[in-house]
Amino acid sequence: MSPLPRLVPPWVRYANWAYKAGDFAADYFTSAFVAPTLYTCRIEMWTDSLLPRDSMECVVYFTGDATEEAGPLTGTTAMNVAGDVGALFRDAWGPSAGQIRTSVWLRDTESSSSELGAPDATWIDLEGQTRTSPCPREVALCLSYFAGRNEPGRRGRIFLPVAYTDTVPGARPTAPLMERARALAEDLADVGDTFTKWCLYSRTQDAAFTISDSWVDNEWDTQRSRGLDPTGRVSTQHPDA
Repeated sequence: MSPLPRLVPPWVRYANWAYKAGDFAADYFTSAFVAPTLYTCRIEMWTDSLLPRDSMECVVYFTGDATEEAGPLTGTTAMNVAGDVGALFRDAWGPSAGQIRTSVWLRDTESSSSELGAPDATWIDLEGQTRTSPCPREVALCLSYFAGRNEPGRRGRIFLPVAYTDTVPGARPTAPLMERARALAEDLADVGDTFTKWCLYSRTQDAAFTISDSWVDNEWDTQRSRGLDPTGRVSTQHPDA
């Protein structure tokens, strides 16, 4: 025997429809007007020459709320971020006499597109100037950070190039150099205005999370992609092999 159909009063159905409609409206207006915009900020620092191969790159992310109070996020806003971040890496992490360029791309964090295209703003300083690396270019100091929880998907790293500084590295990073990296993180958190936040961007989640903690260890890291190509070789033949 089949069960009797459950009778639902009309007012219950209407209330459920109204609830769903309210959810839809909230989601729509939130995504349309207050969805955060992602700033992808790439910093390029040159040593030894101005060839593309001789630029060392770092990437940081920021978010900004496109609200009526904050104002529209435009190319001018991107230019301000580019200049602020470029000056931080030039002065707070440097100082260096090598060319530095910062490029910024804006996009909605709800967009699924990963194509950056042409930057919305580009800032460049010390243009045309180069310097000789004071150490192997692979040497880096790692600035680590996380957003809320120190777990995969919520943490990241910036490999700061020691060759762009005036430091000749020893067995371990010095306290002043570590403090320079710590201060850089503090300054990154202050970039822009109250509507701009230094963040971690998760590609798998296509979501941005505000950085809550950062630190620097007293050990070097290695970025082999920044190293020089070999220009010579010595070899030996072993006839008894």
